[in-house]
Amino acid sequence: MIVCVAVVGHQNNPLYIQSFTEADDALKLHHIVHCSLDVVDERVNNPKRSGPMLNETFLGLLYPIENYKVYGYLTNTKVKFILVTTDLDVKDADNLVLFGTIIKVGVTGNRKGGSGLLTRNGDEGKCKEGGP
Repeated sequence: MIVCVAVVGHQNNPLYIQSFTEADDALKLHHIVHCSLDVVDERVNNPKRSGPMLNETFLGLLYPIENYKVYGYLTNTKVKFILVTTDLDVKDADNLVLFGTIIKVGVTGNRKGGSGLLTRNGDEGKCKEGGP
């Protein structure tokens, strides 16, 4: 089950964060997403040590934590998509399809008048919470 989806800008500023759990877990999930940015930066800056090559956009499993697994996707414009799930046996191919769908919804919504995931309230530093 997906418990959190986040879109983070190229300067690690949150563009969109949505948790699909109780309000008590929302802050914890925001913290998990924030911590995953360090793993993404490490993988991008040290590709030999951590696996994926620089031209790969799907980063795969970033790290498991408690009852969650955190997956990442990096676009060519350095926008990061973070997915937090409770499923412990998800295949990378399934996550790649999920990321593709999330990106498609976000981009399509922006082209159709700003109702997609990547819509920002105000300037670059503010985050939109909630769904379209």
